[in-house]
Amino acid sequence: MKITMTVCLLINVLSLALVLSCSSDVTSQSTYIQQGNDLLMQGEEEQAIAIFDQAIDANPNQAETYVIRGIAYLTIDPNVSLVDFNKAIEINQKYVDAYLQRGNFYFNRAFALGDSSDLELAMNDFDTVIEIEPDNSEGFNKRARIHILAGNKNQGLFDLNDAIRHNPLNAEAVLDRGMLLGDLAQEETGVDPDLKESSCDDLSSIPDLTNDALIIQDAMDLFLLYEC
Repeated sequence: MKITMTVCLLINVLSLALVLSCSSDVTSQSTYIQQGNDLLMQGEEEQAIAIFDQAIDANPNQAETYVIRGIAYLTIDPNVSLVDFNKAIEINQKYVDAYLQRGNFYFNRAFALGDSSDLELAMNDFDTVIEIEPDNSEGFNKRARIHILAGNKNQGLFDLNDAIRHNPLNAEAVLDRGMLLGDLAQEETGVDPDLKESSCDDLSSIPDLTNDALIIQDAMDLFLLYEC
């Protein structure tokens, strides 16, 4: 009986040690990520990357850390960013943020290099985002931009409507829709008053949706351009 109790006690102690060890790993991981994020917000990308390196050394199977480090690398070495986004997806093929960030990467590179194949890659990633999360407002917004660039304005408008339906506070989607409606209102047939009114409504609502000075300024510039 004494031996049995001793064995049970030993098992319980080992189990507790394992739980505490796992808990410590999780705590360390979140601490690293928080420290790295704080540095990133301060514009200290290289120091943030050093912290994220430590987080990955502590747990190389955490997809989130690769995505955050990839974001930090964007202004230093974008090629490393792509490697990190790919690694995050390799670890977790359902991780929406990884597809969003990789899609943004391809979208921006398409503009920088003038390579339309990157737009196709971006479209594939945003399609995947929507497949995984059918209510993902950002996914619809980003996909709409590619449709619009390709001249598919109606499909772009459908996606923008979905983006706003899923998140009425998505200021970027409202701004994009206001700009698209403003352009459509002034096409070959002359100014369409209904489209113009809808465009002006979207643009005038932006200051109520965000504190982002750049987005607000863009909205006000378009408001004047479309003579709202």
